Amino acid sequence: EAKPGPTAWGMKSALMELPGVRDVNPVENDKGYPNKWGDDPYSVHIYILGGNDNDIAHTIVNHMAAGIALVGSRAMDVMDATGNPRTVHFDHAIDKPVYVKVTLKVNEGWNDDEGADDVKAAVADYINHLIIGKTLFLTRLYPLVYSVDGVDEAVIEIGTNKGNMGGQNIVNEINEAVSCDESNIEVDVNGV
Repeated sequence: EAKPGPTAWGMKSALMELPGVRDVNPVENDKGYPNKWGDDPYSVHIYILGGNDNDIAHTIVNHMAAGIALVGSRAMDVMDATGNPRTVHFDHAIDKPVYVKVTLKVNEGWNDDEGADDVKAAVADYINHLIIGKTLFLTRLYPLVYSVDGVDEAVIEIGTNKGNMGGQNIVNEINEAVSCDESNIEVDVNGV
């Protein structure tokens, strides 16, 4: 992991230290033309999940190398270390809440008191640790569910809409990240 500093990845490291920041994705466009997301040539577009705008802007200006062109829809005016006003651009990543339904057939090793909560905790923890822009692959959830004692069979459905879940992966754009609250996970055990 990079140390806080003037590079895009050093800036990510500094921003990750801020309270409430879950992830940072600096997208560098090192070409002489706009990239496929429309970012200006030779620019850096920082996507941030969580955090306070003022803290974010001050951290960026304190760790930004001279000459870096920042792009983004959010513009904050802050003073740099020399007392000069600077406008800092960035964007907040889009949080995509995920809903999960886990249908299980269990055996005598299943803990009726804690088993469903263990499944919910494992699935939510995995989803909440995915980084901005990464796909949520449904198949990655199965080992987590089968690691809970007493699970014989599992069928997992996921979706970004509780009324429309299925067996498809959830693909994220460069500015999107999935999240999952345990209350968004339904666990049905032996048809109950």
